[in-house]
Amino acid sequence: MQKKIIALAVAGLISGATFAQSNVTIYGIADMSYVNYSDANAEGVESTHQINSGQWKTSRFGLKGSEDLGNDLSAIFQMEFSVPMDVNGSNVAQRPSWVGLRSKSLGEIRAGNFNTFEDDLLSATSVMFEYNTVASPKYVYIETAGAESRNTISNAVHYYSPVWDGFQVKAGLSTHASNSDDVSATGLNSATGNNRVFAAALLYNKGPLIAGATYEYNKYEDYSGRPSTTKLDSGNTWNLAAAYDFGLARVSGAYGRINYAENGSFATGQKVDNRTQWQLGVSAPITPKDLVSINYAHARVSYNDRAPALNDDSIGFWGIGYQHSLSKRTTLYAAYGDISQDDDNFTKARLDSTSPTTSNAGFQSAFALGIRHNF
Repeated sequence: MQKKIIALAVAGLISGATFAQSNVTIYGIADMSYVNYSDANAEGVESTHQINSGQWKTSRFGLKGSEDLGNDLSAIFQMEFSVPMDVNGSNVAQRPSWVGLRSKSLGEIRAGNFNTFEDDLLSATSVMFEYNTVASPKYVYIETAGAESRNTISNAVHYYSPVWDGFQVKAGLSTHASNSDDVSATGLNSATGNNRVFAAALLYNKGPLIAGATYEYNKYEDYSGRPSTTKLDSGNTWNLAAAYDFGLARVSGAYGRINYAENGSFATGQKVDNRTQWQLGVSAPITPKDLVSINYAHARVSYNDRAPALNDDSIGFWGIGYQHSLSKRTTLYAAYGDISQDDDNFTKARLDSTSPTTSNAGFQSAFALGIRHNF
């Protein structure tokens, strides 16, 4: 009997040692809200009321972990899925998911599906960009006037350098990016072509300052390696962003540009030349549990070889958000956003991914109240 007890104790110690070298974390966000959209389909006409999931941050479920392999090497992974809580059925969608190796002296290499470096930089610096809320400038940057920049990159390999006194370098490559990631929704999709993407970023994060620059090059080809004759040929995107925390308030700003080169056209006589975009924001704690954020964003799309009736598109947005912490993991929030567009060439302005299509209006405003719980 005594021998059995000793054997079980030894087995327990061995098992404990094994788990000490490997760990897995389960995490997620549950987010629900009430949203009222005004001027949903035409200016001054119609409003809608919705109960939405993921209004402030996307409701999600994920696993992440690492295993110590010895000799300054670890295996690392993340698997994450969005989980809409406001609908029935199987609407789970994949979010950033990858597997890789980490060395403290050499950096990390990962393979899988990722947020873009642009999205990561703006989420880290902008006071509201990382959120889905109607007060976020995200959809001015990502879904403006038919000239979208990607916010994810699939079938990719990423490298992350070690951090040197606050500085870090990132690089990524995809030889078969999917259609949902395209720099324009009209680009070749992965079923009919090879969409190649190269991306790089330089970041600084130390003390009260976060700053960075990102660059992304996109090349669209069919399977024979020839440029598309009816869709975008290529495009590149670059962004600069920074945020500084003064203690009493955090101030942020960003500027970016998307340039296009194309053989074909989006539609008859319509060819996008470039898009410029910028944003400014400030957030300030009112109390230890209350935070207010205000931001403004603007984007302008220019056309070349356009039909005489087409003019450049310009879009403006401002939003204000309020958060009250009930605990370290549970937060109540309120948000208001207002967006307007001055021309009729492409998809109309919209405040977030769940807002109604604004096919007949260039203006929309919305108000949201919600609760978010992290686990």
